Amino acid sequence: MSIPLEKIIKKYPKKGPLSQFRFEKVISYACFRCKSVKTSKLISICNDEWDFKLCNGCYGRLISLYEIHRGQKSNEDKIEQINETITDIQKQFSESLDILIKNYSNKNTHLDNLTNKYLATANLLYEKLPKREYIEWSPAILCLCKSVENELINKIISPLKKIASETINENPSEDKRTIKIEKYIYGKSNIPPELGAISFLFELLSNSEKWKQNNPIFNLIKSYCQKRPFSDWIYSKNGAAKSLNELCQKYRNIAAHISDLKIEDYEKCLSLVCAKNGILDKICTTSSKVK
Repeated sequence: MSIPLEKIIKKYPKKGPLSQFRFEKVISYACFRCKSVKTSKLISICNDEWDFKLCNGCYGRLISLYEIHRGQKSNEDKIEQINETITDIQKQFSESLDILIKNYSNKNTHLDNLTNKYLATANLLYEKLPKREYIEWSPAILCLCKSVENELINKIISPLKKIASETINENPSEDKRTIKIEKYIYGKSNIPPELGAISFLFELLSNSEKWKQNNPIFNLIKSYCQKRPFSDWIYSKNGAAKSLNELCQKYRNIAAHISDLKIEDYEKCLSLVCAKNGILDKICTTSSKVK
């Protein structure tokens, strides 16, 4: 770790892993995060390492993440705020990201365009971030989670909504446990359900006979599966319920809090989502119709 020789005239209170210093004279340096060369008297560093200097823009983004994690809001509200930060990151690295998105779209023609954008953004963050333990790994992990969420909505939840629109006598049960999904499927809301709600739906589907007997969504799912011979993943206790619960509990929910998310966590999440027979593969197989 190289300590600067220039004179520091003020040290600001540390915020999470970030420290900020004011120097006596203007200093030129390269931001480790955005790779831009900057000149300023005000320099920030991460995890007390002077090799990892931050420009003011990147410092502001990381501070906003820290404040989100530290706050008292619900997981869903925190995740939504972090998603806004992801959008900011996408704009910052737009040129590099556009190339990655194009490559992902050419390679993954079976995935939705937005899914490929999330995957490309996760890849971009993986390439740009130092391979250390930084709080910023939560946006990369959430990009992977959002890719799964988007595929579930496009390939399973939205088709259920279409089936519901063609059903005459069925009405939503307004079960509090699945109310968000019911409202969307039955056209009472235009807001798609988030990953946590979808995960819980599959948990009920695989483990609750009582729910299947009383909730009309089960009939929609049966109808959905009739023309999809590889849809066992939806029902199996070792299928969607298990995989999505792992994704939510080990990665998505933890990403909403200040915690020790390492690069290893990202790589494990990447494997769970993108590996052969991973969650994205299973969603595509499950949603495939008889030709």
